[in-house]
Amino acid sequence: MAFVGIPTALIGLAIWEVALRSDPGVFAHNLDFAGMYENDGNGSVRTVPGFETRVANEGRWLRVKLNRLGLRSPEVPPMKGAREKRVLALGDSQVFGQGVEGQETFPNVLAQRLERALGVPVLGGNAGMPGNGIADQRRDLLRYQPTFQPDVVLACVHLGTDFQDDVSGPKEVVAGFAMNTEAARFTKNSLRARLALRSRAWFEIEWWITTTLGPLSMGAPVQNEEEQARTEGFPPQAQRGEALFLDARAETQPMRAILDRTLDNLRRLRDEARPAGFVVVLLPSWVTVWPGAWEAQLGAMGLDPAAHERGLASRRICERVEKELQASCFDGTAALLAHPQVLSLYLPQDRHFNAAGHAWLAEQVEPRALAALARK
Repeated sequence: MAFVGIPTALIGLAIWEVALRSDPGVFAHNLDFAGMYENDGNGSVRTVPGFETRVANEGRWLRVKLNRLGLRSPEVPPMKGAREKRVLALGDSQVFGQGVEGQETFPNVLAQRLERALGVPVLGGNAGMPGNGIADQRRDLLRYQPTFQPDVVLACVHLGTDFQDDVSGPKEVVAGFAMNTEAARFTKNSLRARLALRSRAWFEIEWWITTTLGPLSMGAPVQNEEEQARTEGFPPQAQRGEALFLDARAETQPMRAILDRTLDNLRRLRDEARPAGFVVVLLPSWVTVWPGAWEAQLGAMGLDPAAHERGLASRRICERVEKELQASCFDGTAALLAHPQVLSLYLPQDRHFNAAGHAWLAEQVEPRALAALARK
Protein backbone atom coordinates (compact mmCIF):
# COMPACT_ATOMS: atom_id res chain seq x y z
CA MET A 1 0.00 0.00 0.00
CA ALA A 2 2.92 2.33 0.70
CA PHE A 3 4.01 2.03 -2.94
CA VAL A 4 0.53 3.05 -4.08
CA GLY A 5 0.80 6.29 -2.07
CA ILE A 6 4.15 7.31 -3.57
CA PRO A 7 2.85 7.99 -7.13
CA THR A 8 -0.11 9.87 -5.65
CA ALA A 9 2.21 12.02 -3.55
CA LEU A 10 4.41 12.73 -6.57
CA ILE A 11 1.39 13.72 -8.65
CA GLY A 12 0.21 15.98 -5.85
CA LEU A 13 3.66 17.55 -5.61
CA ALA A 14 3.71 18.16 -9.37
CA ILE A 15 0.28 19.82 -9.27
CA TRP A 16 1.43 22.00 -6.36
CA GLU A 17 4.56 22.95 -8.29
CA VAL A 18 2.52 24.05 -11.31
CA ALA A 19 0.16 26.04 -9.09
CA LEU A 20 3.03 27.81 -7.33
CA ARG A 21 4.73 28.68 -10.62
CA SER A 22 1.45 30.11 -11.94
CA ASP A 23 0.83 32.34 -8.91
CA PRO A 24 2.61 35.73 -8.95
CA GLY A 25 2.42 35.81 -5.14
CA VAL A 26 3.91 38.61 -3.06
CA PHE A 27 7.67 38.22 -3.49
CA ALA A 28 9.86 37.61 -6.50
CA HIS A 29 11.12 34.02 -6.32
CA ASN A 30 14.73 33.16 -7.03
CA LEU A 31 13.61 30.48 -9.45
CA ASP A 32 12.40 33.20 -11.79
CA PHE A 33 16.01 34.34 -12.28
CA ALA A 34 17.49 30.89 -12.89
CA GLY A 35 19.81 30.98 -15.89
CA MET A 36 20.38 34.76 -15.85
CA TYR A 37 24.01 34.33 -14.80
CA GLU A 38 27.05 32.56 -16.20
CA ASN A 39 30.66 32.17 -15.10
CA ASP A 40 32.80 34.72 -16.93
CA GLY A 41 35.97 32.62 -17.11
CA ASN A 42 37.87 35.08 -14.91
CA GLY A 43 36.76 33.88 -11.49
CA SER A 44 33.51 35.81 -11.38
CA VAL A 45 30.07 35.93 -13.00
CA ARG A 46 28.14 38.00 -15.52
CA THR A 47 24.62 38.29 -16.85
CA VAL A 48 23.72 36.25 -19.92
CA PRO A 49 23.24 38.41 -23.04
CA GLY A 50 19.74 38.10 -24.47
CA PHE A 51 18.34 36.43 -21.35
CA GLU A 52 14.59 36.77 -20.99
CA THR A 53 12.12 35.55 -18.39
CA ARG A 54 8.89 36.35 -16.59
CA VAL A 55 9.23 37.34 -12.93
CA ALA A 56 6.58 37.32 -10.20
CA ASN A 57 6.49 40.25 -7.80
CA GLU A 58 3.88 41.90 -5.58
CA GLY A 59 1.00 40.05 -7.22
CA ARG A 60 1.88 40.73 -10.86
CA TRP A 61 4.07 39.35 -13.59
CA LEU A 62 6.97 41.39 -14.96
CA ARG A 63 9.16 40.91 -18.00
CA VAL A 64 12.92 40.80 -17.56
CA LYS A 65 14.80 41.07 -20.83
CA LEU A 66 18.52 41.72 -21.27
CA ASN A 67 19.97 43.13 -24.46
CA ARG A 68 22.82 41.66 -26.50
CA LEU A 69 25.37 43.11 -24.07
CA GLY A 70 23.62 41.76 -20.97
CA LEU A 71 22.16 45.13 -19.92
CA ARG A 72 18.53 45.57 -18.87
CA SER A 73 18.21 48.34 -21.45
CA PRO A 74 17.39 48.95 -25.11
CA GLU A 75 19.81 47.52 -27.63
CA VAL A 76 23.01 49.51 -28.14
CA PRO A 77 23.61 50.58 -31.77
CA PRO A 78 27.00 49.47 -33.14
CA MET A 79 27.87 53.07 -34.00
CA LYS A 80 27.52 55.94 -31.54
CA GLY A 81 25.82 59.00 -33.00
CA ALA A 82 27.81 62.22 -33.35
CA ARG A 83 25.62 64.07 -30.83
CA GLU A 84 24.47 61.04 -28.84
CA LYS A 85 25.15 60.83 -25.11
CA ARG A 86 25.31 57.62 -23.09
CA VAL A 87 24.90 57.13 -19.33
CA LEU A 88 25.88 53.83 -17.70
CA ALA A 89 24.47 52.99 -14.26
CA LEU A 90 26.27 50.35 -12.18
CA GLY A 91 24.79 48.77 -9.06
CA ASP A 92 22.76 45.95 -7.53
CA SER A 93 19.08 44.95 -7.54
CA GLN A 94 17.90 48.51 -6.81
CA VAL A 95 19.43 49.67 -10.09
CA PHE A 96 18.47 46.47 -11.92
CA GLY A 97 14.88 47.21 -10.92
CA GLN A 98 13.61 44.23 -8.97
CA GLY A 99 9.84 44.62 -8.94
CA VAL A 100 9.43 46.96 -11.92
CA GLU A 101 9.44 46.75 -15.71
CA GLY A 102 12.65 47.50 -17.59
CA GLN A 103 11.44 50.82 -18.97
CA GLU A 104 10.51 51.91 -15.43
CA THR A 105 14.04 51.51 -14.02
CA PHE A 106 15.82 54.72 -13.13
CA PRO A 107 18.68 54.44 -15.72
CA ASN A 108 16.12 54.32 -18.52
CA VAL A 109 13.91 57.04 -17.00
CA LEU A 110 17.00 59.20 -16.44
CA ALA A 111 18.00 58.83 -20.10
CA GLN A 112 14.57 60.08 -21.17
CA ARG A 113 14.82 63.10 -18.85
CA LEU A 114 18.32 63.94 -20.09
CA GLU A 115 17.21 63.64 -23.70
CA ARG A 116 14.41 66.16 -23.11
CA ALA A 117 16.77 68.50 -21.23
CA LEU A 118 19.61 68.37 -23.79
CA GLY A 119 17.68 67.98 -27.02
CA VAL A 120 20.02 65.22 -28.20
CA PRO A 121 19.69 61.41 -28.20
CA VAL A 122 20.57 59.87 -24.82
CA LEU A 123 20.94 56.13 -24.22
CA GLY A 124 20.73 54.74 -20.69
CA GLY A 125 22.60 51.57 -19.79
CA ASN A 126 21.23 49.58 -16.85
CA ALA A 127 24.17 47.47 -15.64
CA GLY A 128 22.56 46.70 -12.29
CA MET A 129 22.96 43.09 -11.18
CA PRO A 130 21.33 41.61 -8.05
CA GLY A 131 23.94 40.81 -5.42
CA ASN A 132 26.59 43.18 -6.77
CA GLY A 133 29.00 44.99 -4.51
CA ILE A 134 31.14 48.00 -5.40
CA ALA A 135 34.06 45.79 -6.43
CA ASP A 136 31.70 43.97 -8.82
CA GLN A 137 30.89 47.31 -10.44
CA ARG A 138 34.52 47.57 -11.57
CA ARG A 139 34.19 44.19 -13.27
CA ASP A 140 31.01 45.30 -15.04
CA LEU A 141 32.46 48.65 -16.08
CA LEU A 142 35.39 46.93 -17.78
CA ARG A 143 32.95 44.54 -19.46
CA TYR A 144 30.64 47.17 -20.91
CA GLN A 145 32.88 50.19 -21.40
CA PRO A 146 34.42 49.36 -24.80
CA THR A 147 31.07 48.76 -26.52
CA PHE A 148 28.75 51.06 -24.59
CA GLN A 149 31.20 54.01 -24.60
CA PRO A 150 29.63 55.92 -21.68
CA ASP A 151 29.84 59.68 -21.34
CA VAL A 152 28.86 59.44 -17.68
CA VAL A 153 29.21 56.53 -15.24
CA LEU A 154 26.94 56.34 -12.19
CA ALA A 155 28.34 54.22 -9.34
CA CYS A 156 25.26 53.37 -7.27
CA VAL A 157 26.20 52.17 -3.79
CA HIS A 158 23.59 50.34 -1.70
CA LEU A 159 24.21 51.16 1.96
CA GLY A 160 22.73 47.89 3.16
CA THR A 161 24.64 44.98 1.68
CA ASP A 162 27.35 46.37 -0.63
CA PHE A 163 29.97 46.54 2.12
CA GLN A 164 29.60 42.82 2.82
CA ASP A 165 29.28 41.95 -0.87
CA ASP A 166 32.70 43.52 -1.38
CA VAL A 167 34.35 40.99 0.94
CA SER A 168 32.21 37.93 0.24
CA GLY A 169 34.74 36.43 -2.13
CA PRO A 170 34.60 35.57 -5.84
CA LYS A 171 31.13 34.69 -7.12
CA GLU A 172 30.30 31.46 -8.89
CA VAL A 173 27.24 30.21 -10.75
CA VAL A 174 25.76 27.11 -9.10
CA ALA A 175 22.41 25.61 -10.15
CA GLY A 176 21.82 28.67 -12.34
CA PHE A 177 22.39 31.28 -9.62
CA ALA A 178 25.25 33.64 -8.74
CA MET A 179 26.60 32.89 -5.26
CA ASN A 180 29.47 33.94 -3.03
CA THR A 181 32.06 31.35 -2.02
CA GLU A 182 30.40 30.09 1.15
CA ALA A 183 26.93 29.82 -0.44
CA ALA A 184 28.37 28.07 -3.50
CA ARG A 185 30.20 25.54 -1.33
CA PHE A 186 27.08 24.90 0.75
CA THR A 187 24.86 24.42 -2.32
CA LYS A 188 27.28 22.04 -4.01
CA ASN A 189 27.32 19.87 -0.88
CA SER A 190 23.56 19.95 -0.20
CA LEU A 191 21.10 18.07 -2.36
CA ARG A 192 18.26 19.71 -0.44
CA ALA A 193 19.60 23.17 -1.25
CA ARG A 194 19.84 22.34 -4.95
CA LEU A 195 16.29 20.97 -4.93
CA ALA A 196 15.02 24.13 -3.21
CA LEU A 197 16.59 26.21 -5.97
CA ARG A 198 14.92 24.17 -8.70
CA SER A 199 11.48 23.56 -7.23
CA ARG A 200 9.10 26.07 -5.68
CA ALA A 201 7.24 23.28 -3.94
CA TRP A 202 10.45 21.95 -2.39
CA PHE A 203 11.41 25.52 -1.43
CA GLU A 204 8.10 25.85 0.45
CA ILE A 205 8.71 22.52 2.17
CA GLU A 206 12.20 23.62 3.27
CA TRP A 207 10.82 26.94 4.50
CA TRP A 208 8.20 25.11 6.57
CA ILE A 209 10.84 22.77 8.03
CA THR A 210 13.08 25.72 8.94
CA THR A 211 10.31 27.71 10.64
CA THR A 212 8.58 24.83 12.45
CA LEU A 213 11.12 22.00 12.74
CA GLY A 214 14.32 23.96 13.20
CA PRO A 215 16.64 21.05 14.12
CA LEU A 216 15.65 19.27 10.88
CA SER A 217 16.45 22.24 8.64
CA MET A 218 19.22 21.87 6.08
CA GLY A 219 21.29 24.50 7.89
CA ALA A 220 23.00 27.52 6.38
CA PRO A 221 26.34 28.42 4.78
CA VAL A 222 29.22 28.64 7.24
CA GLN A 223 32.35 30.70 6.65
CA ASN A 224 35.73 29.03 6.64
CA GLU A 225 38.81 30.73 8.11
CA GLU A 226 39.67 32.54 4.88
CA GLU A 227 36.14 33.90 4.56
CA GLN A 228 36.12 34.97 8.20
CA ALA A 229 39.36 36.87 7.61
CA ARG A 230 37.82 38.70 4.65
CA THR A 231 34.90 39.88 6.80
CA GLU A 232 37.10 41.07 9.66
CA GLY A 233 35.70 44.28 11.09
CA PHE A 234 32.06 43.35 10.62
CA PRO A 235 30.35 42.77 13.98
CA PRO A 236 28.19 39.61 14.15
CA GLN A 237 24.98 41.64 13.99
CA ALA A 238 26.04 42.99 10.58
CA GLN A 239 25.68 39.50 9.14
CA ARG A 240 21.93 40.14 8.98
CA GLY A 241 22.58 42.17 5.87
CA GLU A 242 22.25 45.68 7.27
CA ALA A 243 25.20 48.03 7.76
CA LEU A 244 23.53 50.19 10.38
CA PHE A 245 26.57 49.84 12.66
CA LEU A 246 28.28 52.34 10.31
CA ASP A 247 25.89 55.00 11.64
CA ALA A 248 27.68 54.88 15.01
CA ARG A 249 28.81 58.31 16.18
CA ALA A 250 32.10 56.93 17.50
CA GLU A 251 34.09 55.82 14.47
CA THR A 252 36.09 52.68 15.25
CA GLN A 253 39.13 51.26 13.47
CA PRO A 254 37.09 48.44 11.84
CA MET A 255 34.59 51.04 10.59
CA ARG A 256 37.40 53.15 9.14
CA ALA A 257 38.79 50.06 7.39
CA ILE A 258 35.40 49.37 5.79
CA LEU A 259 34.98 52.98 4.68
CA ASP A 260 38.57 53.08 3.39
CA ARG A 261 37.88 49.97 1.31
CA THR A 262 34.74 51.59 -0.07
CA LEU A 263 36.63 54.76 -1.03
CA ASP A 264 39.41 52.73 -2.62
CA ASN A 265 36.93 50.83 -4.81
CA LEU A 266 35.21 54.08 -5.81
CA ARG A 267 38.57 55.67 -6.60
CA ARG A 268 39.43 52.82 -8.92
CA LEU A 269 36.00 53.06 -10.54
CA ARG A 270 36.48 56.79 -11.12
CA ASP A 271 39.89 56.23 -12.70
CA GLU A 272 38.71 53.38 -14.90
CA ALA A 273 35.64 55.36 -16.01
CA ARG A 274 37.76 58.15 -17.51
CA PRO A 275 37.34 60.03 -19.76
CA ALA A 276 33.65 59.63 -18.85
CA GLY A 277 32.19 61.76 -16.09
CA PHE A 278 31.68 60.06 -12.74
CA VAL A 279 28.90 60.38 -10.17
CA VAL A 280 28.46 58.40 -6.94
CA VAL A 281 24.84 57.70 -5.97
CA LEU A 282 24.29 56.50 -2.38
CA LEU A 283 21.10 54.48 -1.90
CA PRO A 284 20.15 53.56 1.68
CA SER A 285 18.53 50.37 2.84
CA TRP A 286 14.78 50.73 3.32
CA VAL A 287 15.42 50.18 7.04
CA THR A 288 17.16 53.54 7.28
CA VAL A 289 14.35 55.63 5.80
CA TRP A 290 11.08 53.86 6.69
CA PRO A 291 9.45 55.45 9.76
CA GLY A 292 10.43 53.58 12.94
CA ALA A 293 12.37 50.84 11.11
CA TRP A 294 15.87 52.16 11.83
CA GLU A 295 15.35 52.29 15.60
CA ALA A 296 13.65 48.89 15.65
CA GLN A 297 16.41 47.22 13.64
CA LEU A 298 19.18 48.68 15.77
CA GLY A 299 17.41 47.34 18.85
CA ALA A 300 17.02 43.92 17.25
CA MET A 301 20.74 43.93 16.46
CA GLY A 302 21.62 44.74 20.08
CA LEU A 303 22.84 48.24 19.22
CA ASP A 304 21.96 51.42 21.10
CA PRO A 305 20.05 53.89 18.89
CA ALA A 306 21.26 56.73 21.13
CA ALA A 307 24.85 55.96 20.13
CA HIS A 308 23.99 56.13 16.43
CA GLU A 309 22.85 58.85 14.06
CA ARG A 310 20.57 57.91 11.17
CA GLY A 311 22.22 58.65 7.83
CA LEU A 312 25.65 59.33 9.31
CA ALA A 313 27.38 56.64 7.23
CA SER A 314 25.96 58.17 4.06
CA ARG A 315 27.20 61.64 4.99
CA ARG A 316 30.64 60.29 5.87
CA ILE A 317 30.99 58.60 2.49
CA CYS A 318 29.71 61.58 0.48
CA GLU A 319 32.06 63.96 2.28
CA ARG A 320 35.04 61.75 1.50
CA VAL A 321 33.98 61.20 -2.12
CA GLU A 322 33.74 64.95 -2.70
CA LYS A 323 36.91 65.82 -0.78
CA GLU A 324 39.25 62.94 -1.64
CA LEU A 325 37.99 61.95 -5.10
CA GLN A 326 36.75 65.38 -6.23
CA ALA A 327 33.70 63.56 -7.55
CA SER A 328 30.01 64.38 -7.43
CA CYS A 329 28.05 62.48 -4.75
CA PHE A 330 24.28 62.27 -4.32
CA ASP A 331 23.21 61.45 -0.74
CA GLY A 332 20.03 59.46 -1.29
CA THR A 333 19.62 58.91 2.45
CA ALA A 334 19.22 62.60 3.23
CA ALA A 335 16.90 63.11 0.26
CA LEU A 336 14.67 60.17 1.20
CA LEU A 337 14.51 61.18 4.86
CA ALA A 338 13.25 64.57 3.70
CA HIS A 339 10.58 63.06 1.44
CA PRO A 340 7.09 63.66 2.90
CA GLN A 341 5.71 60.32 1.66
CA VAL A 342 8.72 58.04 1.52
CA LEU A 343 6.65 54.83 1.72
CA SER A 344 5.02 55.73 -1.61
CA LEU A 345 8.39 55.12 -3.31
CA TYR A 346 8.75 51.48 -2.25
CA LEU A 347 7.10 48.14 -2.92
CA PRO A 348 5.40 47.45 0.44
CA GLN A 349 6.47 43.81 0.76
CA ASP A 350 9.50 43.47 -1.51
CA ARG A 351 10.96 46.79 -0.23
CA HIS A 352 12.77 47.72 -3.43
CA PHE A 353 11.90 50.96 -5.20
CA ASN A 354 8.61 50.86 -7.11
CA ALA A 355 8.11 52.71 -10.41
CA ALA A 356 7.50 55.99 -8.53
CA GLY A 357 10.73 55.44 -6.60
CA HIS A 358 12.74 54.94 -9.78
CA ALA A 359 11.17 58.06 -11.30
CA TRP A 360 11.99 60.04 -8.15
CA LEU A 361 15.61 58.83 -8.21
CA ALA A 362 15.98 59.77 -11.88
CA GLU A 363 14.73 63.27 -11.09
CA GLN A 364 17.18 63.60 -8.20
CA VAL A 365 20.21 62.38 -10.16
CA GLU A 366 19.43 64.36 -13.34
CA PRO A 367 21.16 67.64 -12.26
CA ARG A 368 24.36 65.80 -11.34
CA ALA A 369 24.34 63.83 -14.60
CA LEU A 370 23.84 67.06 -16.56
CA ALA A 371 26.72 68.70 -14.72
CA ALA A 372 28.98 65.71 -15.44
CA LEU A 373 28.06 65.85 -19.12
CA ALA A 374 28.74 69.59 -19.22
CA ARG A 375 32.26 69.07 -17.81
CA LYS A 376 33.21 66.66 -20.60
